Amino acid sequence: MRLFIVVVLSAGLLMLLLGSAPAQETPEKADGLKPDLPLEKPVPEAPPEEPPEEEPTDPPGEEPPGEEPPEEPPQDPPPEFFDEPIEAGEVIFVIDRTSSMEWPSKMSVVDKDGKVYNNAAKIDVARIELVKALNDLSDSMKFAMVGFSTGRSTSYSIDANWSGRWTKWPPANGVPAPFGYHIQYVNDLPVWPATKSLVKATQPNKTSAIAWAQTYLTLSTIHGGTDTDAGMAEAMKMITPAPPGVGPGGEPKKSPTAIYLLTDGAPTGVGGKRNSFTGILNTSVWGDGTWQQYGLDLTKANIIAKNVHRAVIYTLGIGMDNSCANMYDWNPATMNWAYKGNVYCDKCRQFLTQLAEATGGHYREVSK
Repeated sequence: MRLFIVVVLSAGLLMLLLGSAPAQETPEKADGLKPDLPLEKPVPEAPPEEPPEEEPTDPPGEEPPGEEPPEEPPQDPPPEFFDEPIEAGEVIFVIDRTSSMEWPSKMSVVDKDGKVYNNAAKIDVARIELVKALNDLSDSMKFAMVGFSTGRSTSYSIDANWSGRWTKWPPANGVPAPFGYHIQYVNDLPVWPATKSLVKATQPNKTSAIAWAQTYLTLSTIHGGTDTDAGMAEAMKMITPAPPGVGPGGEPKKSPTAIYLLTDGAPTGVGGKRNSFTGILNTSVWGDGTWQQYGLDLTKANIIAKNVHRAVIYTLGIGMDNSCANMYDWNPATMNWAYKGNVYCDKCRQFLTQLAEATGGHYREVSK
């Protein structure tokens, strides 16, 4: 009996203890579904890393002390014609091939085959330097060439009658000079390429152009007088038109084509007439600086007027003091000829300078 009472009391005490203990969570979800077992042991999160300390930087636009800025890769130098850089993407060479180009240049040059020309003829210097420039043109450039001289005469006359001529200064328009000759001629204007349009400077094209130069720019093929206007007119036909719009300064945009004019003297004719400058005077005299000044002015005006696409013109003078006669000038005070040496060559230099500067280019003398 005692044992039974002890067991009952122990069971009651145990139930009392279990009823007062906190309820334990069961491994059941709120929706009554049991999770997949076994459960993964939670991994404590790692503490956040401290950001690295930033190194002090220099103010914007300044290089760290003691360090040189990185160098830009060197650019290829542009091709040159008589040491004159060709910076345009398109170029037309206009070369004087008149009789005076056979005279000495006071220069020594070496051609591509190593042949030395001492005190070379001006046309030899022109050809050798042109070939060098052609070889240096990149494939992406475009180019063309024009040679100019006067050719076959269609009429010829001489004035030798002093009576009643130039008795006052200035003479009336159209009054013949005391002595002179007057020639009507046909221009000789070889152009490369035959299509008369700019072409890419690929190797086949350069090879063809060099062959042209070795044909038309030699002592055996040059002749005649100087009609610079006609040569430049051929070049103007090949100029790429200027793009529309204006430049940063509000000026009209220029053609991408540049013209390099190489000559050794002043024009001796304009518009197919030698010593007969149409529109200024009906007659003139070769070697008369006073009258040939009209020819210079007319030639310059004609070229600028035809340059409607605003191509930049660079002029180069070769053997300027060893050119055509230009040794005498008509003296209106004495009504006679006066020896002037090479004074007229300076007028030609002025003509070439003004022509280039009017288009944004410049004049440079490669030899006197």
